[in-house]
Amino acid sequence: MIFQKKGELELCKWDIFSGYKNLIAYFSTRKAGFSAGAYDSLNLGVSAGDLKENVINNRKKFFHTINIPENETVWVKQVHGNNIITAERAGNLGVGDGLITGVSGLFLCGTFADCASIMVFEPKKQIVGLFHAGWKGVFQQIAKKGIKKICRVYNIQPDNLLVGISPHIKKCCFIVKKNVAELFNERFLRTNNKEHWNLDIENAVIEQLINVDIKRENIEKSCFCTSCNKEMFFSYRRDKGKTGRMLAVIGTRK
Repeated sequence: MIFQKKGELELCKWDIFSGYKNLIAYFSTRKAGFSAGAYDSLNLGVSAGDLKENVINNRKKFFHTINIPENETVWVKQVHGNNIITAERAGNLGVGDGLITGVSGLFLCGTFADCASIMVFEPKKQIVGLFHAGWKGVFQQIAKKGIKKICRVYNIQPDNLLVGISPHIKKCCFIVKKNVAELFNERFLRTNNKEHWNLDIENAVIEQLINVDIKRENIEKSCFCTSCNKEMFFSYRRDKGKTGRMLAVIGTRK
């Protein structure tokens, strides 16, 4: 994963998606927006508690910079579940934590502040997917379910899919209690003390992807932890809930 300076914004991109000129796939950072205080400065989440006008202006700036009309974007109400919605039109499509589409000119969006964004692209048929994976979604195997659905709906093979995983809270900072730790295999846990464990959601996601026949070499992860990198990313856990949101977007141009 690389940082790209685009206008005033600093955006995250994946090497694995490079070379596909009609593909748009970005993950925002917190820099170069209008918000202040805990939301400083490019907060793109409407439900984070920031002033509405700041978020509106931040989104206008973000989408203008990457040359996407906002009326071509697709959203869901994220609830830390594993519902995957097939998008045939723009707008808010209801409650879910994943979107897939084969419609060129639709751009799938989600907001994040520690959870992982899983972006999926199938180059031959120009199919894209976006999945929101916190620990609840990972436990519910959203990555596995998402890949199975995108392959079934669009009749594609998983070994043709390219996957980019965004910056998210890493094992170094993701401390959970017993009630969460006991939901995961011990290979994704490191004992912190008798009551707390460090949870590795990234490798849990990667295992799910490989278990549904995604090639390991077709998966690109980020080396950045959102909690560790305060200058670049919002973090819900680090900032005790009062923080902004990054935005992930993926789609193909007509």
